[in-house]
Amino acid sequence: MKVNPSDIFSNNPIFNLFADELDTISNNERAMIILGHGYIELIINVILESKYKNSNTIIDANYFKKIKKLLSDQLIDQTVFEALNWFRLLRNKAVHNFIFSFSVKTRKKMWKFIEYMAPSQKMYGKLLLKLDLKVFIYCITGILLNKFSDIFLPLFKNFMIPFDIKDPAPSSG
Repeated sequence: MKVNPSDIFSNNPIFNLFADELDTISNNERAMIILGHGYIELIINVILESKYKNSNTIIDANYFKKIKKLLSDQLIDQTVFEALNWFRLLRNKAVHNFIFSFSVKTRKKMWKFIEYMAPSQKMYGKLLLKLDLKVFIYCITGILLNKFSDIFLPLFKNFMIPFDIKDPAPSSG
């Protein structure tokens, strides 16, 4: 079966489960940040396991060292690194501060990354007030899954729902 990298999203029950979990907590930005960051770190761990023979040392390192390794080996570009690092810092605030708020300044920074990762989203920035965090998480997840589709498509192939499956014709019995 030939699979397009965009199929990682459209017909993948694993990604759909992630999207459903984000939808469930969409009214809680702190929870979305923690869940989204957790999934992104899982994706990064899979990339590291695939790219490096002695990956245990890297995977056991802190998140910043992981993304720095991806940048230094040119597996991600500077802007994706900055987006991942920015999200790491936001996650740290969400986890370690009793009182947490998602400021206008933070949203503006996030939209700069969204506009880089998904230029078509630029015009929606002011309209997506509550959805912007989900858009950011989907963008960074999409960048990683599509850039490394050579790793993820084989992993997900057993979970893919083929497009060409049609409902069986009704029996005439």
